[in-house]
Amino acid sequence: MSMTDLLPEIEGFEQTPRFFKDKGVDFVEISFIGSKDTIIQKVKPEHMAKFRDAWNSYCDGTPMALRKGTALTDLAGINEQLAKSLVDRNVHTLEELSVLNDAQCQGLGHGILTLRRQAQELVAKRWADSKTRLHNKIAEESSRPAKVEDSASLVAIADLGTKIDQMGANLAQLVSVLTTTLAPKPRGRPPKVKNGPVNPA
Repeated sequence: MSMTDLLPEIEGFEQTPRFFKDKGVDFVEISFIGSKDTIIQKVKPEHMAKFRDAWNSYCDGTPMALRKGTALTDLAGINEQLAKSLVDRNVHTLEELSVLNDAQCQGLGHGILTLRRQAQELVAKRWADSKTRLHNKIAEESSRPAKVEDSASLVAIADLGTKIDQMGANLAQLVSVLTTTLAPKPRGRPPKVKNGPVNPA
């Protein structure tokens, strides 16, 4: 019977393995974040598959790599010894510490609830700072005028301006011609002259 059979609520906790050898036989000790209880079993294929990275590290003789994130020691209240203890209990980063539930924090020991709150504040502040820096960078780049690299570009821009002015003048001339040729003509026949032309005396 395993610990998860006795305490079904442990299933939701993150598991961390520790492989070791005893009298030539490979064993795994499985612990849970927030629980002081562990399970020790002979290594089986399902352990190798479930904890592949840890098993490979054990076989290679190299220490397990820390997961990516903010180092635990970035928090003022966590020294190297406490950080190593937390990593051994499968809490590798401040981000992971900040999302632990109350039961997990209490299982990890005295003061972890306070450290979790401090980790949440630090992670939130760093996230907000990074968003602010990104926003400021985008705003600065969008407000900066375009750079003109050389004199050839200046000449090309001047030529373009001249062409635009010429096209504007041509368009104005075309509009003038069209308005005079398309002016409305008088309707109907011209009026008749009744008495004929008048001869000057």
